[in-house]
Amino acid sequence: MRVVIFGLGSIGGRHARLLLERGGNEMVVFRSGPKSVQNSLGIKEVYDWREVAQFSPEISIISNPTEFHIQTAIKCAEMGSALFIEKPIGSVENGLDQLLEIVDKRKLTSYVAYNLRFHPVVQYLKANTPASGLQHYRSECVSRLPSWRPGIDHLEHYSSRRESGGGVVFELSHELDLAGYLLGDLGDLHGRSGRVGGVTIDAEDFADIQFESAAGVGSIHLNFFSHLNRRSIQMDYDLNSFYGDLIRNKVVKSENGVPIFCKDFSSERDTTYRHQFDYFFDNISNPAMDNNLIEASGLFRKILKFRNANTPYIDGLDPDNSI
Repeated sequence: MRVVIFGLGSIGGRHARLLLERGGNEMVVFRSGPKSVQNSLGIKEVYDWREVAQFSPEISIISNPTEFHIQTAIKCAEMGSALFIEKPIGSVENGLDQLLEIVDKRKLTSYVAYNLRFHPVVQYLKANTPASGLQHYRSECVSRLPSWRPGIDHLEHYSSRRESGGGVVFELSHELDLAGYLLGDLGDLHGRSGRVGGVTIDAEDFADIQFESAAGVGSIHLNFFSHLNRRSIQMDYDLNSFYGDLIRNKVVKSENGVPIFCKDFSSERDTTYRHQFDYFFDNISNPAMDNNLIEASGLFRKILKFRNANTPYIDGLDPDNSI
């Protein structure tokens, strides 16, 4: 199939590499900047939309900076291309209704890429936790933004800038997607987010979020400034509790404070991305695939509403004056 990739940063580069690994696709990369040294993957580069139209992509991989997602997706949808949009859908709501109308009218296949749905710990929890009786759901994702991309100044990256779609609420929206995936539709999101650590320019670096779902209540903690590195899900029931560690690839089931079951999984960084592409290509003719754009837009609007209700900037806090 003919695939165009928008953005060849860390995530776009990963998508390109894994698509080359799969084989069977003709690919080009859209570059918005001046022509430079050919990319290390050897993929043909195009530099304007006329070249994209001439290529006539069947699939568009949208992994450019978040603030450009929706407008890029609109142009691709107008060409009749299937859409694979890296999370989150965008940084603002402008253009979303237009995009949804095009996708619905043309019956286009679309997918919003939250690869952690395919993490073996998440898959285990999805298949093995009780369908009822949840008393509380708790997830956490904490790490330190300056260590995310070695060799790149984190303050020069869009992750640190609110207007560009940076900040924990969007960058770590995996946790909200996973809560919806495991529990069903989330209600309105409440809580607090802000900027206290100085590891961003003006984007929020922490969030504490509470929600209700049909399955039960829950909370999520996110931050960019921790010197620890944790990503976990805890689900408490009347008779037992499940704890999933997405970094150590482990699930523990406990009763009365005593572990009665522990399962370790073998997984490396690319595994979830490979499984995600397997799912996408297996359903390339199915506009109703899980987490299609129409489905995912509901949670996106709730995330955006929560984010807009919290102003992160704190006067006098210099970037990188970290706690």
